[in-house]
Amino acid sequence: MQIDWWTLGLQTVNLLVLLWLLARFLFRPMAAMVARRQADTDRLLDSARAARDEAEAAKAAAVAARAAADAERAGIIAAAQKDAEAQREAILDKARQEAQAHIADAEDRIGRMQDDADARIGHRASVLATDIAARLLAQPGARLPLSAFLGGLVQALAGLPDAAREAIGAGDDAPVLVSARPLGEADLAACHAAIAEALGREVALKTEVDPDLIAGLRFTSASVEVNANLRDDLARILAGLDRHDR
Repeated sequence: MQIDWWTLGLQTVNLLVLLWLLARFLFRPMAAMVARRQADTDRLLDSARAARDEAEAAKAAAVAARAAADAERAGIIAAAQKDAEAQREAILDKARQEAQAHIADAEDRIGRMQDDADARIGHRASVLATDIAARLLAQPGARLPLSAFLGGLVQALAGLPDAAREAIGAGDDAPVLVSARPLGEADLAACHAAIAEALGREVALKTEVDPDLIAGLRFTSASVEVNANLRDDLARILAGLDRHDR
């Protein structure tokens, strides 16, 4: 095989010229274009990264804001629940206090009603007992001598204050001597004498009869009443029973 060096040389020169032309008019513009495209790509990537970072920051801010809102809402709900619980407890406590007050008041009223009922029953029983005693004493009392009561009457009159004794019979109304049965002359004279001795002077007496006294005497004037009779004794016994029942 024979090599034509002139042809090879020309081809080499043509190749070099072609390469220069390509480098001058093709490779450099393409490299510049690629560089510009790369710069544009880098700028786009930077913008995308910046947008991504901004989006992530916004997302983080939104998450933080949502967390803060959730925490605030939870705090508000907790405070509202606590306030509602406190109000419920206050209402229940007030209701309990009012219920206890009503119960105590009802128990007090029931107790008073029971006490009143017991007192009324006791009083009625005592009245019945004294009425029975009065009936039982009617006949024995009629046989009691006047002297059994006259001493007590005189003692009570003598024990009055001086002013009270002096006022007896001093006015126009004469004092009244009430007896359970009509007085005979001897008994009436004994009464006049005993009363005059107790008062320190003679006084005019009116006489009346009241069988309800059962036995004994009652002396009354405008300002004084003195009892010495079985009816008064029974009344004092009844009053004592009532006080005992209370």
